[in-house]
Amino acid sequence: MEKCNSFIKGALILAICGVIGKFIGALYRIPLTGIIGAEGLGLYQLVFPLYSLLLTLSSSAFPTAIAKMLSQQYASGNNGRAASIFTLCLKTISVFSLICFVFIVVFAKTIAAVQGNENASICYYGIAPAIIFVAFLASFRGYFQAKENMTPLAVSGLIEQVTKLVFGLVLAKLFLPRGVQYGALGALIGVSISEFVASLYVLVRYLLEPKQRLQKIYHKGEIKNIFAVTLPITLGSLILPLSQFIDSMLIVNLLKSAGYSATRATRMFGIETGIVGAIVNMPVVFSLSLSSAVLPVISRQCETDRL
Repeated sequence: MEKCNSFIKGALILAICGVIGKFIGALYRIPLTGIIGAEGLGLYQLVFPLYSLLLTLSSSAFPTAIAKMLSQQYASGNNGRAASIFTLCLKTISVFSLICFVFIVVFAKTIAAVQGNENASICYYGIAPAIIFVAFLASFRGYFQAKENMTPLAVSGLIEQVTKLVFGLVLAKLFLPRGVQYGALGALIGVSISEFVASLYVLVRYLLEPKQRLQKIYHKGEIKNIFAVTLPITLGSLILPLSQFIDSMLIVNLLKSAGYSATRATRMFGIETGIVGAIVNMPVVFSLSLSSAVLPVISRQCETDRL
């Protein structure tokens, strides 16, 4: 009964905070569009498909892998081994996120040209640091998920949205006089700042946790275990961001070939993906909250039954 109550409470906290966060995110685009216009929103939205794709490759599966592996160790009473596995996961995810960061910085201009609007290139520089911060954040979210403590996950999500709202709008307005692409850049820098602030929050929560003495582990074997868990999840998670990335390369170019200017095509892309898409995707929050809460419970129970 206690486990059931814990699961329900965790899922409820995540769902409530997730809905509030999604609501803030959807509303955020209204004043943002008022500041940078439909074209600025289009530039803002052009960078997100590649950003989401690289996040999926570098870090999206790691919270699940960390939660699963740590839950199994906690169920076996191997807390020291769990701490060592978490440290290894943190190092691994940091390497992948750094590679993705460098990729965006180096190929920003090429990608923007392929997408049909070279003004989007500068926007990639604003969002690139967020990849590193999100990877860091994902690791600690997996840690707290394994502990069946969903509050840091929920609160960090709210912190992301509120910080993005404040800094994104302020920086967009400050940068706008230099051009609409700079207005979008300011909003995207706000995203990076929001991930940084959320990362600081989970780091502080982690430092307040009682620590376990690290236990020596066989790194090659554990790395294989990490990839055994993350690879199937990553491949499954790639479908949506990959399709969105393909859309980002096709839609603006197809509209241009149909006779629209790059500015008009970007505006239309921004309205469709930035406003309509944000509302349509809101129901997904409930299913994600349920899966995040149930995973550590199942993993812990499976390991207990095995023992």
